[in-house]
Amino acid sequence: MMMSPEMYIELIKDKKYAELLPVRDELIQAIREFESETYDPAQVTMHPTPDVIYQMQLQYLAKLCELICDKFNEEYEQWD
Repeated sequence: MMMSPEMYIELIKDKKYAELLPVRDELIQAIREFESETYDPAQVTMHPTPDVIYQMQLQYLAKLCELICDKFNEEYEQWD
């Protein structure tokens, strides 16, 4: 069972900006691997299926980018 994007962020929200960058890079790598492979849903027996995992990773990445932006602003910039 996959966790919600909100739960995913909850698990990593206390990391610093620099610690979040490798997390982002790992997600991007996993997304690229799915996009570069040929995927035949008829031959997949795992659950969740790779396409569901891919979609969740995209949602995680979207939320993670928001968190990275917030952390950058907290640690390096003063936006008022």
